[in-house]
Amino acid sequence: MVRKILVILLGVALLAGSFFAAKNMSNSKKKKEFNSVKEKTAVYTEVVQNASFPVEITTSGQVHAKEKVDLYSEVQGIMERGNKRFFEGTYFKKGEVMIGINSEEFLSGLKAQRSNLFNQIVAVMPDLQLDFPDSAPAWEAYISSFDMEKRLEALPEPTSDQEKFYIAGKQIYTSFYSIKNLEVRLNKHLIRAPFNGYVTEAMVKEGTLIRPGQKLGEFVSPYVFELKAPVNSSNQEFVKVGKKVKTHNLEGTKEWEGTITRINKKLDTKTQSIMVVIEIKSEDLWDGMFLEADLDAKKIDDSFQINRKLLNNENSIFVVKDSVLVSILVEPVYFNDGSVIVKNIPNGSHILANPVPGAYPGMKVDVLSN
Repeated sequence: MVRKILVILLGVALLAGSFFAAKNMSNSKKKKEFNSVKEKTAVYTEVVQNASFPVEITTSGQVHAKEKVDLYSEVQGIMERGNKRFFEGTYFKKGEVMIGINSEEFLSGLKAQRSNLFNQIVAVMPDLQLDFPDSAPAWEAYISSFDMEKRLEALPEPTSDQEKFYIAGKQIYTSFYSIKNLEVRLNKHLIRAPFNGYVTEAMVKEGTLIRPGQKLGEFVSPYVFELKAPVNSSNQEFVKVGKKVKTHNLEGTKEWEGTITRINKKLDTKTQSIMVVIEIKSEDLWDGMFLEADLDAKKIDDSFQINRKLLNNENSIFVVKDSVLVSILVEPVYFNDGSVIVKNIPNGSHILANPVPGAYPGMKVDVLSN
């Protein structure tokens, strides 16, 4: 009896388990069907309208001040303090003294040489008055106006070859030109700004002993810059002197217009590129700043520009037809860094606006309105 009851209970339990299993399978199937309906990928699209798209050659490089000089000393002495301190960032106008080198000792030697010349001329005056009376008044006027503190005036012109030979024989010309050379060197104790600009490198300060050939610093003009940028030799037909070029910083927040001023005719054998020099006039640039340049090359008719990531296998893209992705063949014409210009997309086609991970032909999508 007990055994019969256990068999009945076991049968009831099996029937109940089968019922619940069937119910769960039915719910799971409904849930999967529901999920399959819900698991459509939402996408944005754009409508293709073929047109003429410009091809831009993008290149980059560093800008450098067109007017830049390294300052060196040609004389020796102690650096003196001037009206403006010779520091990085100091602005000097053209002609202003940037560096002064003490010249007292040099000036004393120069005055001694002027004195010797004066004595030489005075010593020959009696002979000049006797042998060359017509020239004597000019020499007398010269020594009367002679000033040890001032630059030498030109010597009187001889009236005859005999007078010229006589003056030369007394070493007066030799002394005169030696002094003129010293006067030129005296001016080199003052280093003046060759143009309006800023000190970008200062390697000496007041009280420093400066020696001939020593580098003192660097001076640049902040108004005109040059960008040297490589361009592939295959695009050389689009690069011409005088052509306007748009340049911008790497962040793309500022733009400047430049002009191609020079083209290096030497080809870089490693990169097969030519160097193009672009001149830019602006006070917003900094020496050593990186810029990108966009050179307009040509226009491609009946084409469309898309995100480079939308291109599949280098020759196909997805279009949306009746909420389904369909692959079509296209002709890539020109590749940029992030985009590609292609042909053979029918006008009015709805293409993906952004790449879709895992996209495949036949994939169902929900097209969003925006």
